[in-house]
Amino acid sequence: MIVIQEITKNDSSRWDSFVYSQDESDYSHLYDWKSIYEESYALKTFYLGAFDDHNLIAVLPTVLIKYPFGKKVAYSLPYLNYCGILKTGLYDKGSLLLAVSEFLKVQDVHGIELRNLAATDCLTEGICTLKLSLPNDEEVLWNGFNPKVRNQIRKAQKHEFDIKWGTDYLDSFYKIYAKNMHLLGTPVHSIKFFEKIIEKFTAQTDLLTVFKGNTVVASMFVMKYKKSLSDPWASSLKEYLEYNPNMLMYWEVLKFGCQNNFDEFDFGRSRINAGTYRFKAQWGAKPTPLVYEFYSFDEKKGKSSSSTYRGKKAEILSSFWKHIPYKITLWLGPKTRKYIP
Repeated sequence: MIVIQEITKNDSSRWDSFVYSQDESDYSHLYDWKSIYEESYALKTFYLGAFDDHNLIAVLPTVLIKYPFGKKVAYSLPYLNYCGILKTGLYDKGSLLLAVSEFLKVQDVHGIELRNLAATDCLTEGICTLKLSLPNDEEVLWNGFNPKVRNQIRKAQKHEFDIKWGTDYLDSFYKIYAKNMHLLGTPVHSIKFFEKIIEKFTAQTDLLTVFKGNTVVASMFVMKYKKSLSDPWASSLKEYLEYNPNMLMYWEVLKFGCQNNFDEFDFGRSRINAGTYRFKAQWGAKPTPLVYEFYSFDEKKGKSSSSTYRGKKAEILSSFWKHIPYKITLWLGPKTRKYIP
């Protein structure tokens, strides 16, 4: 009989040991995300373990978002590309989800969204993450690029940008990230959210920042997990794009991956054939579908968040947000972003 229990901070090492032991795990499954959500956005979390005869056989991190005048919904996990149930191969996902639903219904939760990597690489629409396999020799990687990509990198190198690594440049990252989000019409995360990630995952985080003189022109938040690198957040200034600082930035992080024995680089989420998808695909990255599944615990149906990112409400919010003065968005953005998973 499967028993669902909330795993507390005292047992976090057991949680993380299980996560590291599973081939399908991701940095998003690690326990310290719990305190990041709680301390940066005051969100309620349930980090659930499934036990069979006292053996931990699955974990499911969940974060609850209570919408104004709406119901509570659990996400695994908001703001991140994928997470979901992490289990040993012997157990059925459906049975685990049923047991989880019984636990969450007691907490007055309407439903749960699981964000999963799909098992197939066949897709023509929807959302995906793009991953690039890295050789242990940067020259092999360079020679494998399309000539157009190599020429764009060389063009950027001629402009004498300064490349700097280190989380000390968080303010520089946030400055360019916030400007980009305003241009895109998207509420910005609080800087505290990023500060907490760096605080809780000191060894797993880094920042790669590109400067032109004293001006930050591009920056990337880098996560390291096992043999994989990823950039959940990256931005560059629109007025410098003709000089290709973003191409130089990605070349530098890919080169870093080769030099430090990482096996892959995860470029992050994109919609199939969108501009960001084509940018990532030009490096040779291959798409892996993302499946966002919503499970309702009552008779009222709900939609996955992927259906709302390009919906009419999202378009209206984006159009409205672009016209709010930038300085106001720095204050209002985190208060709004909390409710956009």
